[in-house]
Amino acid sequence: MKYIAPRDTNTVALFQVKSASHENMVAVNPYTADIVKSTPTNSGLYYTFNDIHADLLLGKVGDYIQETTASLTILMILTGWYLWWQKRKSLKAMLIPNDAVNNKKKRSFIRTIHATLGSWISVLLLFFCISGMAWAGIWGERMVQAWSQFPAGKWGVAPMPLSIDHSQHHVGMDMNNAEATPHVHGATPATAPTHGDALNTGSTKDVPWVLELTPMPTSGTVAGKDGIASNIPIMIDTVDRFAREIGFVGRYQLNLPQGSTGVWTISQDSMSYDMKNPMADRTVHIDRYSGNILADIRFDDYNAFGKFMAAGIAIHMGTLGWWERIGQCPILLSGYCYLCERLHDVVATPSTSCQ
Repeated sequence: MKYIAPRDTNTVALFQVKSASHENMVAVNPYTADIVKSTPTNSGLYYTFNDIHADLLLGKVGDYIQETTASLTILMILTGWYLWWQKRKSLKAMLIPNDAVNNKKKRSFIRTIHATLGSWISVLLLFFCISGMAWAGIWGERMVQAWSQFPAGKWGVAPMPLSIDHSQHHVGMDMNNAEATPHVHGATPATAPTHGDALNTGSTKDVPWVLELTPMPTSGTVAGKDGIASNIPIMIDTVDRFAREIGFVGRYQLNLPQGSTGVWTISQDSMSYDMKNPMADRTVHIDRYSGNILADIRFDDYNAFGKFMAAGIAIHMGTLGWWERIGQCPILLSGYCYLCERLHDVVATPSTSCQ
């Protein structure tokens, strides 16, 4: 189950509830606890278009098609730069329309505008392709993302000495098992799920890119630093209060522990539309038994490419605000102008027959 805190005082709280047969997103009035609405998770037109954008509703095949398309687009941009450079032989001439050159070369003004405006816009388009491909199945997941993942060794995934104290009432807060299975020091640890496996909802990407392939920390060890006091029962209310105490403001997401070694995860990032500023990303993991903070990961902790992707995805997804969407309009305008010019050329060219 996941809890999503209200964005402000006038919005609902959300609970993502899973069962054996279905999964629902439930909107709850935070003041009266009344259910306002309940809908299947990831349903609706938005998620349909999101899936089309991701893989054309074709799964892995669609993902490979999208990656191939983006790769060819990058190739077209780079070759286009080269060809335009060969025509102009000057960076200034590439970026600024020149009527004298235009008339001399007998090019239409609209085509020159497309090329010069495209020289500017292609930089942004190249950025969109690179940031999108970093999500793709081959160049992204198997290469760039795998190399750039956040180091799980920061909180340790190796066996740790036993720390569960069954005399504490923290253990009673285990929602699945009253008697948690302790981790035995020296035993071979089970493979920890990745952040993406544990926290993403279906095909929706909720986890920051740099953390998606990073293994989750585990509860029941001596790891971590002081978090929730040992005399306070660990439940949604107390974890929510603790989140506010350590600086989470407005909307954030709280994932409940999964299994006996699962952790409480408090997160706030632009990937999940929690806020607009990607440089304010923060993910906190809490041991379900000791209440210790196992990891407190912020934007400053990301590596260089992780920071690039955090900012790049925000631009790619259009979460920075209305000004960003306005800035993307010239890309559509340039392509539209050039398409109109090409159609005009086709209509104006007289047909010829073979001699």
